Amino acid sequence: MHRGISTFCLLALTSALPACIAFPFATPPIAISGGGGVRYGTPSTEQTGPGMGHIDVGVKPLQLMRAWEKRRADVGLGYTFEAGAGPSRHGAFFEGTVFPVVDQVGRIGVAAQPRLWYESETDKMRFGMAVRVTAEARWFTSTTFSGTSSSGGAMGYAHGEGGLGLYLEGAYAKIGERPDVTLGFGLTCRIPATVGLALVFLR
Repeated sequence: MHRGISTFCLLALTSALPACIAFPFATPPIAISGGGGVRYGTPSTEQTGPGMGHIDVGVKPLQLMRAWEKRRADVGLGYTFEAGAGPSRHGAFFEGTVFPVVDQVGRIGVAAQPRLWYESETDKMRFGMAVRVTAEARWFTSTTFSGTSSSGGAMGYAHGEGGLGLYLEGAYAKIGERPDVTLGFGLTCRIPATVGLALVFLR
């Protein structure tokens, strides 16, 4: 680790040269979920069928503190996207989660996720609601990181909660007189907050 950091620091000194560009970066503690499922109630073609894909990315501020690692609740706010059966849609969500089961390395949660959808194909907005059950392993990290390659590198500091798990959800949405129901499942992960420097070699 220390050797990698020393190597990167030496490379970072060259960032003033025209062949190198250095970018500072910082990211909040986030959670990412992605998976698939079926959507019923929207027009779908023979090509697409009812199958759909879903992804959401949310900021989770309670992941930042070690003292909150065994908390019984969580909150988040973020962006969500679905495509597949019927019109694709994207929008914003708020998430509130309770953890009825918490142990040393994992937890089981039940989340409610109000969603505000926008369909670009119909130019309409919709409200929706999802209920999600999660099971995840978790850990807390507070450490430096570094790495280099022939095209560039990065170094920095990561602090916060990490995690990896599964989710199962049911969702409902309605636009105009067209309601739809979605059943889905997938993977979810938590990523600590980071701050650092990225270096890109132009040659």
